Amino acid sequence: MLALSAAERLFLQTQTTVAMNKYLLFWDIIGLWPTHFFLADIHYPALRVYEESVAIAAAHGRPPRFLLDRQFRLRYSENTFRRLLNRRFAREQLHRYGFTPNPAARPAEATYFRRTHGWDSPERWATSLREKLYFYRGSLSVLLNLLTILNLGKHIKLLGVDLGSPGSFYDDRLAERPYLMDDYLRLQQSGAVQQHMTAAEFKGMPGIQAKWPFIQRSVEAAGFRLSCCNPESLLVKEGLCPYAPVIE
Repeated sequence: MLALSAAERLFLQTQTTVAMNKYLLFWDIIGLWPTHFFLADIHYPALRVYEESVAIAAAHGRPPRFLLDRQFRLRYSENTFRRLLNRRFAREQLHRYGFTPNPAARPAEATYFRRTHGWDSPERWATSLREKLYFYRGSLSVLLNLLTILNLGKHIKLLGVDLGSPGSFYDDRLAERPYLMDDYLRLQQSGAVQQHMTAAEFKGMPGIQAKWPFIQRSVEAAGFRLSCCNPESLLVKEGLCPYAPVIE
C-alpha cells in the first residue's frame, strides 16, 4: 500500500475499491478513499473499529457502503427488544474492555451478510446472501466470497495482502492506540510469528495457503478473476495467486 505510485493512486480513485478492517481509521496515510468498507470480525476490538469507522465515514461527506457481518445489525438495532438485550452486552464490554458501545452508531448504507465463524469450516462457497459465507483463517476469505455474490467487478485485485511478514501500513500509528489490538495482533507484534497470522500455522491449523486453491477455484468458477498486485506477496511467490499490476 505504501509503495503505490502517484499514477496508481489516481487510477484507484476511479475504481471500485473495498477497504477492510482498520483501514478507515488510518486511511489518510494512503490517501485513498474507498467506495466500500468491509468488516466481518466481531471479537474485540471490532465494535470499537466499527464505531470509529462509522464516524469517520459520516464526517467525510462521501460515506462508503458498509459490508458487515449481521451481528452489527443486531448490536446496533433500533428494535426496542434488541436494545434491552444489548444493554447487558454493553455492560459486559465495559467490564472486560473499558468500552461502551454506542447503539446509535449506524452507517448511511450497509449490506449485511452471514458467515461461518469456526476455523474448521467446510469447503462450501456461498452463492447468495441467504447462505453463510465461507471462512478460513481470516476474514479475507469471507470478503472474497462476498465479492463473488455482490459482483462489484469481474477482476478482483488484492492490495496490501502481503502475508509474508506480520504488520500493516499503519503500524507506527497503531502503537499509539494499544486498545485497538487483539490477541492475534499482539502475537504478531511480539515476534512470535514470522508471517501474518492469516498465513502462519496456529494451534496446529495451517495458514490460508492450505485453502487458497479452493478459494481460487471458487472465485473463478463464479466467473471472476482473482489476482494480487504485489509480486512479493506470499500468495504470488508460492504460486497460489497470479500477479497482476494495479494498472494494466
